[in-house]
Amino acid sequence: TYSVLYNIAIMYDEMEELESALTYYKRFLKTAPADADVDSEPANQSDLEQMTTTQLFYKAAAQRVDELQKTLFFGKEKRGQ
Repeated sequence: TYSVLYNIAIMYDEMEELESALTYYKRFLKTAPADADVDSEPANQSDLEQMTTTQLFYKAAAQRVDELQKTLFFGKEKRGQ
């Protein structure tokens, strides 16, 4: 189920296996319902308070995907790849 994908992403993230984490966050985001807000834009406090737990997970995953993509991109630049 979708929660397994999210948990795998978290585990890879905690182990600092960023490319694998990114893969699983993206797979998790593909399971989002059509009406889910999965953009990575920060939400204000009132929006967050109205979201369900599942919606919060999708929002957090989208934000983490953005962070990981930037980290991996700039990390490769530093290594000259």
